[in-house]
Amino acid sequence: MIVKHLKQAAVAVQGIDHINRQIECQDCVSSISSGGVNVIALADGAGSRTNSKEGAELISECICKDIANNFNCYYELCEKTGKTEAQHKADIDNLKEQLLKIIIAQIASNVVPPESIDDYAATLLFFACRKDKYICGHIGDGVIGILNEHFAGVDVRSAPENGGAPNITFFATDANAKDHFRIEWGDMKGIEGVILMSDGPEEVLYERDTGLSDNTSKIITNFRAIAPKDYESILKKFLSANIAQFSYDDLSVNILYFETVDLDSCSEEYWLDCLKNIENKNQIVRCSQFAVSLEDYNKYGEKDFNSSIEALNYLRGMK
Repeated sequence: MIVKHLKQAAVAVQGIDHINRQIECQDCVSSISSGGVNVIALADGAGSRTNSKEGAELISECICKDIANNFNCYYELCEKTGKTEAQHKADIDNLKEQLLKIIIAQIASNVVPPESIDDYAATLLFFACRKDKYICGHIGDGVIGILNEHFAGVDVRSAPENGGAPNITFFATDANAKDHFRIEWGDMKGIEGVILMSDGPEEVLYERDTGLSDNTSKIITNFRAIAPKDYESILKKFLSANIAQFSYDDLSVNILYFETVDLDSCSEEYWLDCLKNIENKNQIVRCSQFAVSLEDYNKYGEKDFNSSIEALNYLRGMK
């Protein structure tokens, strides 16, 4: 049975500099899958701020929840059809303002005087998709990369923005964050994978003139036929053992991968991992006459399943 399904894996690894200084990892990775919307996010807390770890957590988590709940409305703001240039620009500005308002409100609810919102400063990268549409956003450094199934390598969808020096960037909590908030949107057709990375991996895998290293595509495609939990262990070892040789910063990546795989060549554990999230109706799509989508999962042949094991055995027996 050939299926194409969505997978997500993310890790945040404490950098060597923070290990030596006994400072916790200030990167945070988050994700959510709800109502057919999949969102991944990454935030890198400002090293000079006292609550940057908490800020990164609050920012990445609240942006995932908000976009999952409002994806359709936000995508309508992004669309240009039927709008003048001025109207479209106003809609994009409104989207930026809305997202930043959500972020600031979330942080403000956690501030305890004499703390300030500025103490929770962090960058932000996110990618959200529903069916054939996506929205991504970026404030600060780090990279958003797109793996297109028709081309070799990973395209830089959003590059790092630094304020005149590699160690200076912009944060979602800045008063002028809207001026540095980059929003992209478009069609999911041809997109095989997405990677968000903080400035730690960026330092090793990205060059301004040449873009992302060829190794970046392997970080995404090596996810094939491996369960997310297992791949997160592999990513953690890779970042700690390899990338950390060249970057002392915290190291985080968040990956969304649209995998095409023959489940007949995979273990039963892997089958179950693919089928367990039956509430997500868009996670598995048809690739052959023997594949079924999760939309058909409890309807195929007018048969209801009481467990993933029962469904697995039924699907395996389809001819």
